[in-house]
Amino acid sequence: SLSEKQSRQLAVEREIETLYLLGRVSDFRDERTGEHLKRIGNLSALFSKLLGQDEDQQRHMRYSSPLHDIGKIGIPDSILRKRGPLTAEEYETMKRHTILGYELLKDARSSFLVEGASIALTHHEKWDGTGYPNRLAGESIPLSGRIVSVVDVFDALTSKRPYKDAWSPDRAIEHIASERGKHFDPDLVDLFMAHYPEFLALLERE
Repeated sequence: SLSEKQSRQLAVEREIETLYLLGRVSDFRDERTGEHLKRIGNLSALFSKLLGQDEDQQRHMRYSSPLHDIGKIGIPDSILRKRGPLTAEEYETMKRHTILGYELLKDARSSFLVEGASIALTHHEKWDGTGYPNRLAGESIPLSGRIVSVVDVFDALTSKRPYKDAWSPDRAIEHIASERGKHFDPDLVDLFMAHYPEFLALLERE
């Protein structure tokens, strides 16, 4: 019935709102804006679409990817907001945000939150196995984590932060290309390069 359809739609809208607010928690403490979350979601969803994933998978990438840094709520402000370089000990503490985010979300019943847990845990893994926290390599890294790894670095490089100026998009994509097969999945880098104007349009729209 119409009433049941409207109720389901309202439930979906409330879940999406909750996902957005959860993501904003980490960005609020990290001195970034909600626009960062929108860009991560939109860029990740575009990757999903270009990979031929269905609309449900695209929707999951759009609304789960902004949870990638939710674990930063457990990182002290003295580290999270530090203006200068982190010490080795501080960096080890910062790296724990991946595990904290996973632990926070892993037992959720929402499929969006479960996907968010996987992304939180794996978005700092590297294709060559030198990432963290588990030094996963290649396709042992979930595809969603590999996607967010690319878009998160692209957005971070092209965004101004208190400790750095924004890079130009062209300089950022050169860096991503240089990390093909090292930091990033080579097939995803190739896809990113082939559709660069579409990714750039999303970046500049926000």
